[in-house]
Amino acid sequence: MAKTTFLSAGVYTREFDLSFIPAPIPPVGACVIGPTVRGPVLMPTKVASYSEYLRWYGDIFESGSSEDDTQSYKYLTTYAVQEYLRWGDVVTVMRIDGESAFPAFSNVISSGAYADLTADPSVPPEHETSMSFQLETIGDGESLNTFTESVVYPTGTITVGTPVVGTESGVIEFTVSGDVGFGTQTITLTADDFEAGDSTVTAENIEGKINTSATDLFATSADAVVTIQYTNAFYANKDVTIDVTDAGFGGILTGVDLTGGEASEPLIFGTNNATGGSNYISDSETNAIETGTRYNIKWEIANVDENRGTFDLYIRRGDDNDRRKVVLEQFSGITLDPNEPNYIVKIVGDQNAELVADAAAVTSIQMKGNYPNRSRFVRVSNVFKTTMNYIRDNAAGYKQEYTGSLPAATWGFFGGGVDDPDESERYMYTKITRTNTQGYNLDSGQELGGYNAYLDALDILSNKDQYDYDLLFMPGIIADQHREIVTRAITMVEDRGDAFLVLDPTSYNQGASAAIQAADGRNTNYAAFYWPWVQVTDADLGGNYWVPASTQVAGVFAFNDYVSEKWFAPAGLNRGGLDMVVQAERTLTINDRDALYNKNVNPIATFPQNGPVVWGQKTLQKKRSALDRINVRRLLIAAKRHVANTSKFLVFEQNTAETRANFVNITKPFFDEAVQKQGIYDYRIIIDERNNTPDVIDRNEMRAQIYLKPAKTAEFIIVDFLVLPTGAAFPIDNDQ
Repeated sequence: MAKTTFLSAGVYTREFDLSFIPAPIPPVGACVIGPTVRGPVLMPTKVASYSEYLRWYGDIFESGSSEDDTQSYKYLTTYAVQEYLRWGDVVTVMRIDGESAFPAFSNVISSGAYADLTADPSVPPEHETSMSFQLETIGDGESLNTFTESVVYPTGTITVGTPVVGTESGVIEFTVSGDVGFGTQTITLTADDFEAGDSTVTAENIEGKINTSATDLFATSADAVVTIQYTNAFYANKDVTIDVTDAGFGGILTGVDLTGGEASEPLIFGTNNATGGSNYISDSETNAIETGTRYNIKWEIANVDENRGTFDLYIRRGDDNDRRKVVLEQFSGITLDPNEPNYIVKIVGDQNAELVADAAAVTSIQMKGNYPNRSRFVRVSNVFKTTMNYIRDNAAGYKQEYTGSLPAATWGFFGGGVDDPDESERYMYTKITRTNTQGYNLDSGQELGGYNAYLDALDILSNKDQYDYDLLFMPGIIADQHREIVTRAITMVEDRGDAFLVLDPTSYNQGASAAIQAADGRNTNYAAFYWPWVQVTDADLGGNYWVPASTQVAGVFAFNDYVSEKWFAPAGLNRGGLDMVVQAERTLTINDRDALYNKNVNPIATFPQNGPVVWGQKTLQKKRSALDRINVRRLLIAAKRHVANTSKFLVFEQNTAETRANFVNITKPFFDEAVQKQGIYDYRIIIDERNNTPDVIDRNEMRAQIYLKPAKTAEFIIVDFLVLPTGAAFPIDNDQ
């Protein structure tokens, strides 16, 4: 406000708007890092219910491990999310995976491809006319695949004539090229690949997608036959050319002399598929496939309109059928014309997340692609041929040559999705080790596996402007096994200053001394340990399973915040009960609890009438202060989040008394409420000329000081019983 000079007597009025009320802060909830069955990898995603989590990330998966009687499991991530969302509002899920995981994908065939194939099956259709566009699942993982393992795909054979004498050391190369998605691939077979009399030798595969098998190439009594067979749904309806060249190996291929390394005639596969879906084993009445589940997806094209150049795209649940369709998403009236607002890429989206590292090697997410993903399940990864200006003008109508590019009215499946755990056997639950945690080797030397994935996840989540949460769980990360990851996690939450980390000190079947030793090596008021492990009943798996305490403590924190406030202790019989726990791994004595609590490990106690209960609320801070208690640390986290979120509206405002008064106005209600709800005994906010001196103002700074007297919890209730003789007088009246 400009300074006013008063020259004559009178009443002058001025305005000071101190009524600014910022928008309420939405629930921030917890963040859980860990592997899941499927879903976006290293993409923090908020879910508001357990059913929503299942749609994104799944729950049960099958393992090939022979270590256990059962082969069905749940990742520990799922247990933690499920427990927190029983009472909590929202969870940010950060899925980790290996670096070679892939999404599932599917090529949507065009209507023109059928005409090309039926007209002359011996001539391969052009790539851009056989396929309209390609869809790719947003998440990675094999569970997204909906094609069945027992699909019979088209095969072809090539016959190599009897090799010349004395060429046992020769080499024959198979070059596979064409519409295979990976460019030209070469397999080189030598004498070492084939043993006399072996008619089932399998050579090196091509990208794990096309296998070659052969009889003994070096038998002199008969021609050798090499069979190329599709092993993935992605290759159905593809044109594959196989060239056989000679590199010191004499022979004849279908009448072509290879002595000079000449190429054979192309061998074409899959050109006899004139109707959609015929390459798949399916029920002709319901079109349901054997491996479809409620957690994977398939696509359908409907309502193709050649006059307008439009069609509808449905994303359907993997286990539905044509009589009882379950449509998860529907995009109506979309086109392949990039000039139109309903262009498929604009409507569905084409963005893909990639990890990039800055000069300091800090990882962040960069979105590739032009249009945000409006679909929760798929993105458009390729449009093989666009229909630019499909409608010429109102008089001329549509371009007839473009109609063949439109997708055929059919449905199809997804394939190619790959999970990438480091280990072929996943060590689950009680078998977790440093080198095999749910299938991931988290040793610091395993830079290409799960170890790096956790570090990348923590780097991404360090961005407090982008990702907001106040609790962090990493179920399956064990402090005494995965020390480097735990250190990075503690550093990250300390740097953020607005999140609290819950950890497990030891693996299963370790004593209290191991938990205490793990706590001795840590000193922070931003993290806490809970011990021992607990057993839960899993109705989905049909059994009892031992899980780290943090998976169930997640529910304790959520319940605490639901029935009280963040500055109350998430412990004790009122708010610390573990009602989903069958039993704790150890039944602790009072001496055990004392030893653990003295070393900053929060014990899981068991009481006959109450069952397992969280019986402690200490942080890992060694120094005795108010911040060695979780309730005080979380009070400070809540206070800092409130002040940071509300006062950001004052940035770039004038540094005047009015602005400083606004600061008090928007922050004071939180602390008043904290007093009323037993979070603090008293407080003071100082933001005036005492801490905003002229030199501070000249540096474009505005400073505030908030003094708090946090409320303490009654962890030790001491009652003295004084026995007096009959005639003695009470020193204090009962009513006082």
